Amino acid sequence: MKTVATLPARDKRSESNFSGNKRRGVPLFGFFLSVSFLAVLLSGSLSAWAHGSSEKKSDCRIQEKGPFAVHFDVYPAGGLSSLSQFGAYCREIPYTGRFTLVVDFLSVGDILRKTPVGVKMVHTGTQKPVLDVPSTVYPKGIANFPVTLTRGDYTLIVTIPREVALKAQQQMLSAPFEIGPGDLTFTFPLSVGISRSSMAWVLAGALILLVSLGLGFLVQRLLRYLNPARTY
Repeated sequence: MKTVATLPARDKRSESNFSGNKRRGVPLFGFFLSVSFLAVLLSGSLSAWAHGSSEKKSDCRIQEKGPFAVHFDVYPAGGLSSLSQFGAYCREIPYTGRFTLVVDFLSVGDILRKTPVGVKMVHTGTQKPVLDVPSTVYPKGIANFPVTLTRGDYTLIVTIPREVALKAQQQMLSAPFEIGPGDLTFTFPLSVGISRSSMAWVLAGALILLVSLGLGFLVQRLLRYLNPARTY
């Protein structure tokens, strides 16, 4: 009498898990691919946010009004060692803390080196001053101001006395400039905290993640439609 070899019974749980993994294969692959891509995409912006990638010097423009010009930079407090690591800013700072404001006063004939100039920084929303220096003469044409800034929007205001501006206007017959009813002012906006450019990268990465997940789902549906006998 011949004996018939019987195959061991298949484990239904293993088969179920296998088919389940196949069904989830495309979405899971798309998900992990999207997450990996998002991590790479955000690494640059988050690194810049954490380590303070400085702005290009071309973005830190000099404001000019007639014979006067003012240049503004922000450096982290801590000396040259921090400067080499973080660089300088003039419009957006991706982190908060202690900083040094550096203002350059430029003018024809070095007028501003002999003129009392006022410097103030206020919180844009509340107009509360975080720095308010009375009019002072800066014979070297440069001034440093230590400040502590929290997250928010600020405005640096540099003020030149009206009488000095009027005198300079009278001397510039070939290129006159407009002076309002008050003192001549230069304003510089500054955002502190996560920068708008970094936020844009984060939002763009999140959008790419959502689109990738949606495409993975559509690919799964398409494969099921083209080959209904096979599970994905």
